[in-house]
Formats: sequence, structure tokens, C-alpha cells
Amino acid sequence: MQENLINLFYYNYLLRFVMKKFCISITVIFLCGNVFAQNCDCEKEFLFIKSFIEKNYAGFNDKVTDINKQTYIAFSEGVLKQTQVVSNSNYCYWAIQSWLDYFNDGHTRLIKKSKKNTSDTIESILLTSEVINELKNKSVNDVEGIYLSQYKDYKIALIKSETNFRDYVGVIIEAKSKLWKAGQVKIELKHIENNQYKCLYYLKDHQPSTIKYTIQDGIFKPKDFIKEKVIKNSHENDPEPFSKLENKNVAVYYKDIDDSTAYLRIKSFDDHFAKKIIAEIKSNEKKIISKPYLIIDVRYNGGGSDFSYNPLLPFIYTNPIKTIGTDVLSTPDNIISWLKVIAENPKLPEDIKKSIADVITQMSQNPTKFINIGNDEIDTTLQVAYVFPRKVAILIDEDCASSTEQFLLAAKQSKKVIIFGQPTAGVLDYSNMRTVDLNCMPYLLGYSTSRSRRIPENAIDNTGILPDVVLNFDKIWLEEVLNILKKTQ
Repeated sequence: MQENLINLFYYNYLLRFVMKKFCISITVIFLCGNVFAQNCDCEKEFLFIKSFIEKNYAGFNDKVTDINKQTYIAFSEGVLKQTQVVSNSNYCYWAIQSWLDYFNDGHTRLIKKSKKNTSDTIESILLTSEVINELKNKSVNDVEGIYLSQYKDYKIALIKSETNFRDYVGVIIEAKSKLWKAGQVKIELKHIENNQYKCLYYLKDHQPSTIKYTIQDGIFKPKDFIKEKVIKNSHENDPEPFSKLENKNVAVYYKDIDDSTAYLRIKSFDDHFAKKIIAEIKSNEKKIISKPYLIIDVRYNGGGSDFSYNPLLPFIYTNPIKTIGTDVLSTPDNIISWLKVIAENPKLPEDIKKSIADVITQMSQNPTKFINIGNDEIDTTLQVAYVFPRKVAILIDEDCASSTEQFLLAAKQSKKVIIFGQPTAGVLDYSNMRTVDLNCMPYLLGYSTSRSRRIPENAIDNTGILPDVVLNFDKIWLEEVLNILKKTQ
């Protein structure tokens, strides 16, 4: 009897302790939500973004037609209702970004304004050892369970947790980063259909981002999380992750792999890196043109500006390069956004500034029209092809987008280039991304102002550029490329 009373006392104490912890977590979320609601009207922000996109996005009339207009209207009304009831900035971001995802354009998105954490809520959920042990025993086919991130930086418990915004939540069990603690929510999943889920994913700095996953056989695809028991039963090798690359944070990196092979990795074609790319290539040009093989690694390169990749063209050139031009949509807002490019980038080369100024002049003279800012042309300016490198390998993956894909379209026309890897992101048909400030959210709205004349016949968006040689993730890519490259004539 006494033992039962002691057990009952202990059980009640434990229950009060757990409930106290849980209630504190909920209270913090609720209070932060009130602060957000007072400082920022999510509904008003959404209506501003919706109106802006409908007037200024170059792809709007392609994406919303008579055929799907009613679907678009119904979808927009659903998102509007969500924005009317959100309680914190993360869910406001999720609702609005989900609306922008309707257009399937990687340029049209919310962009964090500063590097500081803009999330007003860090949710924590207490998990007992008993719950964790139960999750470890879940079958591979069960969505719930214990997962490791691809590079084992995080271990999470994925549990059912239904709200208006989510069906499952991923809670940190272990994390290598000091910015994450056990119990904090790393991902929130909303079931769409079959094995597909929308996800609110919190980055290393707790900043929210969105992604869609397919979860099957204990694996998230894209490959972010894998069930612990799947990893234990697998002998699969990791690919060469970005985290393991040499000098990963350097804008452009050159090295001699051996006497016959040069290696050049370019992190980004962003405007800010243009001069660094030119300088690094110039300082190593004699080495590059003295070797029969060159590997250009543009994995993880999300694009930037076309002029940033121009220094690479002499190394891949074998014959004139055909380019399909683009048209920019002229609206008052788009003119302002193009003016900002010059104002905010004073170090741009003078010829680039002049080109942008010419575009702005044409836009001002032709309101509400699409203006030709790039003719369909065959570039014969290079004319002379280097003897070396004799063969050029270009490494690509699903993160290659925008200007990187434009570079690949040029590279594919060369007789000396072989492209290796995985299909690219497919973010090129609508481009020349510009940004606009929002009313109260700590984000910029990014959107495409131009449209390629390749579409609709030769669209790339959501398909990507395919490699000549597909490399799977169970191989060390550089080793594979070297083996194949040196067998070619």
C-alpha cells in the first residue's frame, strides 16, 4: 500500500513537471504570437504581395490563364484565410511563401533581409526517454520515428502533432550546432497527398524556410533526413557534401589536381564575386591552358549575373555560341527595381552600368510592354579556341540555377565539354530577379522581371538541364570524373 502511494505521488509529481514544462513552452509561443500580431498585419502583407506580383511579375500571365484562373482564385482565398489567423511570423512566412510557390519560379520568393534571426518563436517540446524508445521501434514505413540529417548534424524525433498548420513535427534530440538544443522544433510537416509533405524547415540560425518532401522507406527526398535504422542497415557512401569541400567559403578556388588536370570551383556568379572570379582566373590562366584537362565545379552555385561567368568562356569555346534573348516587363515598379541595381552596386563595371541604364530608358519609353533586352544572337567574338584544355568537365547538381544554367546552355554547345552530375534546379525561364521591401515583415520580396523567348517550346523551369553523364550519390564524384575524362580523346 505504501509503495503504491509512493508510486502515485511520484507519478503526479512527474505529470505536474511535464505539464509545467509544456505549458511554459505554449505560453512563450502565445505571447510571441501576440507581439507579432501587434507589430505586423500578415493579412495586409499578403494582399500587398499578391497585388504586386499580379502587376509586376513577368511570368504571371503565363502561370495564370483562363484555364486555371478559378483554381488560382480559390487557392489565393485559402491563403488569405490562413493569414487572417496566424499567430507568429513563422506561420505568416509559411503561408505567403506557399502562395508564391504556386508560380513554380525559384526567383519568386521571400528573402531574409539580414543575417540576424528574424524568427519570433522557438518552440520546444519535451520528449521523455519512453517516447524516444517507442519511436526507435517504429517501422521503416511509419512516418514517425528517429531520423538523422544526411550529414549527421542533427538527430530528430518525428512525431504526430496536429494543428491548423501541421500534421507532424520534428524535435531535436541531438545537434552538433550550439545554436540548437534538445527539444527545439527543427521541422514542421503538413501532409499533401500520398507520400508528399509541405515542410517548414528551420535553418541553422532558426530562420524559417520552405521545402516539399516525399517521405518513403524512411528517407526524405530531397535527401535531408534518413531513419536511423535505415542508415544502420545501409553501407551507402556519402557524396562529396559541400561541408567537406576544400576552402568551401572561398568565392572561387583553383588547384592543380595533377600534372594534366586543373580544377576550378566557383561558389556563386553573384555580382559581388565578379571581380574575384576575374582575378583568380587571370592569376591561373597560364596553368589552365597548359593542361589537357580542366574540371569546372559549379555545384551549389545558385547563379547571379551572366557577366560573372564570361571569363570561363574562352576555356570551353570551340565554335560560335547561340543565345536566345529575353524580354523585360515594363512597369513603374520594375523601373524602380532596375534603378536600385545601379544605386546599390556602385562597384559594377561601367559597361554593365551603361547596359542597365539603356534597359531602364527603353522601359520608361514603353510602359506596360515587354521590352527586348537581349537579341537572339550567335556570338562569334571569341573566334579563337584554345588548344588546351582539350577536354572540360563541368560538375553540376540540383542547386545549380539561374545564371549558372545560362552558363551551362552555352557550355553544352562546346565540342570539348562533358557535363557530369545531376539535373539542375530549372530556374531560368523567368529571370533578372529584383527585390522590393515589404511593409512590416523582415524580408524582401524577390520576383522575376524578365521572360525568356525560349518558352514555351524549350522551357527549362522545373525540368532543369540534364547532365551528359549522370553521377549517383554512391560515388565520389571527382574520382569518377577523372576516370572518365582521361579516357576521352
